[in-house]
Amino acid sequence: MATAAGATVAPQIPVIDPDMIAESIWSMIAMKDGAEVILPAATSR
Repeated sequence: MATAAGATVAPQIPVIDPDMIAESIWSMIAMKDGAEVILPAATSR
């Protein structure tokens, strides 16, 4: 569902924001593995 939403929104944005892409990837990983596991690892980096 997150991928479909991203695919619909992305072509409408002239400049692809790397932060937005990273946030989408992180949220997909968080939904898969659990935010409590992913987010502390992201902050430590």
